[in-house]
Amino acid sequence: VLSLNGRLVKAADLPPPDPKVQALVDQWEKKVSAKVDKKIGIAAKSFTISDLKQLFQQVIKQKTQTDFGYYNLHGIRSRLYKGEITARSIWNIEPFSNHITIADIPGKNLGGALLRRLNQQKFSIDPNKVYTVATNNYVTSQPERFIGKPIKLTDTDISVRNTVIDYIQNQKS
Repeated sequence: VLSLNGRLVKAADLPPPDPKVQALVDQWEKKVSAKVDKKIGIAAKSFTISDLKQLFQQVIKQKTQTDFGYYNLHGIRSRLYKGEITARSIWNIEPFSNHITIADIPGKNLGGALLRRLNQQKFSIDPNKVYTVATNNYVTSQPERFIGKPIKLTDTDISVRNTVIDYIQNQKS
């Protein structure tokens, strides 16, 4: 950008939306609401972004029966508050339509944030063992940053968001 000419406008000072556009938005919101504003569970406490990262890791690990689950912190885009959980809550947390990918990684090739976590947990890594890591397709687009150097990637086409929604729905209230 070489130059910029503009001004800050308060949201309250914006003109009202075009009635035709607002009618379309309202029509689509009604259709979406019918699908995502359904109660799927109850949160006994509020969850921070870090709490949700751990939950996502646990859920995708459990779903895929892998050695580890890894989810990138910045992939969690909202919090979950105590009380009713709707599918929309999970859509707001994971809006990207990520799907689960399984990485096969020899212990000697583990790296990134996953290795830092395992070291903090004092996990004993066998350099010759091939570990399986459930993660998402974003992470495996740049694996060395997050999990290390995989020798194999398996795309499951399983939705992370739907997996979490199913998990919550199957919890006892």
